[in-house]
Amino acid sequence: MKLRIVSGNLKGRVLSIPDRDTGFRPTRERIREAVSNILSSRLRDASVADICAGSGAFGFEMISRGARQCVFVENDRYRLRLLREHADRFGVSDRCRFSQSDIRGFIRDCTDRFDLIYFDPPYDDPVFIPMVSDLLGLLSGNGILVHEHRNRRGRTDATGFDATPVPYDLRTYGETAIRFYRQPEPAGTAEN
Repeated sequence: MKLRIVSGNLKGRVLSIPDRDTGFRPTRERIREAVSNILSSRLRDASVADICAGSGAFGFEMISRGARQCVFVENDRYRLRLLREHADRFGVSDRCRFSQSDIRGFIRDCTDRFDLIYFDPPYDDPVFIPMVSDLLGLLSGNGILVHEHRNRRGRTDATGFDATPVPYDLRTYGETAIRFYRQPEPAGTAEN
């Protein structure tokens, strides 16, 4: 599988994912481009975390478009090795950090704060939905959390999203939904 960087100084560079690594679903190019365009004014010198990084396509897209650094969080050792190889090949290793960790461990141990977090966990696994709230705690003051998941519009099964914070924006792209979150304001600071 080959994934192309859409824009920026790495535009046209290709992430090569061996055919044997079919156990994940990378974010489609059209969605990466749309989300990147929505966030474009926030990318210059941003600190980014690509959670459940998989191919790393989103994190490399952010670096290509001006992010200062990206932390790639991936529990799979093989995929993490590929991420490092791509960073070396693209000449951006100095702007990348890699964390082989599950999400709970990363949230628990992380002391950094991020301007942008992209959270793309395995679709249809409800265990990840409550982690949206926990990830909000890793945002900088004006940070944005972007959560990719399956679009459930028109389905009757429970999604679990009614228990999560309310997104300030929701975009759908076919079977994919993208929710945008900010940190909630502390109690007592909302305007009357």
